[in-house]
Amino acid sequence: MAYAALLVVALAPMWLATIPPLGDYPNHLARMHILVNAQDSELLSRFYQVHWAVIPNLAMDLLVPPLAHVMPLAVAGKVFIAGQRLRRKSRAPARAA
Repeated sequence: MAYAALLVVALAPMWLATIPPLGDYPNHLARMHILVNAQDSELLSRFYQVHWAVIPNLAMDLLVPPLAHVMPLAVAGKVFIAGQRLRRKSRAPARAA
């Protein structure tokens, strides 16, 4: 129970803020907007072309656009960030040899 309470406290700033307090988050959210809307927007397609390649750190690019089809993009971004925080926190700490 204490773990759940600490988790809520740790994730609260992200959910209470309009834009989560992460320095590069607005840039990532803008990229997600382009991935979600580029094919349907004449303006975006004039300036951006989606070109997929296998590169590091594609998790957000692969997970947020499908989420954005069932919830607002801003919420999808926060869900992704919360999931990443939960994934990192759930790892067992390394033991000293």
